[in-house]
Amino acid sequence: MKKRITYKMIAGICCCLFLFICSGCVYDELEECENETCKVTFNFAYEYHLYEGDRFADEINHIDLFIYDKDENLYTVYQTGRNNMGPGQTIEIELPVSLSYTAVAWANCNTGRYTYHAQENLQTLQLAFTDIDREGDIEYMAPGNIFHVKESFTALDKEQTVSMNLIKNTNIVRVRMIGLTEEDMVNAESLFYSRIESHNTRYLYDNTLGDSPNVQYKPRFYREEDDEFVEFQILRMHADDLETKVTLRSRDEGSRIAEFASAIIPKIQQDFTSSQEPGRSTPSPVSGMSFEEYLERCDEFELTYQVHYKEDADGNVIIELTPWEGIAQPGDL
Repeated sequence: MKKRITYKMIAGICCCLFLFICSGCVYDELEECENETCKVTFNFAYEYHLYEGDRFADEINHIDLFIYDKDENLYTVYQTGRNNMGPGQTIEIELPVSLSYTAVAWANCNTGRYTYHAQENLQTLQLAFTDIDREGDIEYMAPGNIFHVKESFTALDKEQTVSMNLIKNTNIVRVRMIGLTEEDMVNAESLFYSRIESHNTRYLYDNTLGDSPNVQYKPRFYREEDDEFVEFQILRMHADDLETKVTLRSRDEGSRIAEFASAIIPKIQQDFTSSQEPGRSTPSPVSGMSFEEYLERCDEFELTYQVHYKEDADGNVIIELTPWEGIAQPGDL
């Protein structure tokens, strides 16, 4: 007796064929699917500043790139050699497809000066001065220009590009003293003891501050025209940082300089606000910026103080410093 082919039988056969085709990855192609990778090209730039164009080539000489998986565990680390970036300021890494990643990079971190801590997990990753945990006073002359960037992405295709726009993590703080006599300018370095005290010496993966002890930054002195400058290089300041301060006092006890200490961020914010006032004859290059954006983009700050020569009760001439009340010039901001 012949069996008739029904529509149900045809439908069943079609379903089986469909399932067989869709199951290609389950059998012979399983290994190939699991090992499919994406070539991720990390394209680095340094455009987040107050100038024009990309300044990467002028500022960056090596990069430490950390890649974390979707569980925030370290997947791989890629470190370029000094002055050995790829063509077009890129780094290429093969990563498994269909996975989410977080890329964290720091640039120009000299291994003798900086140390990475707890790299195994994204939440514990830290960058700090190498000797930050030692006992006793910690002083630094110049931490060097370092940079940071963090980007999250998903590797979906055979090839993918991730843009990495760096932010500078160091600031130049320049203290300008107006009104010193010629003699005192010549002897300024021997007269003044000057330091910046700060806690901004340990950074987490997202560039926020971690807990760290107090450190002191030492300056260099130099003259320019009729003014004396005390210049510091420090790790980047934040808008809510009210503890980082500059101190100037006599180098020797019993000398004639009245001790002066000033929080840096409030003074910078005062000058920034002045630069935004309406009616300025020359437009400020930071017009329209928030103070937070200005702090992130600007890497050099000038604080100006007026020198006053006064007599104390015994008739001795002493030096006092007060914040200069003039309006900051556009070039200073």
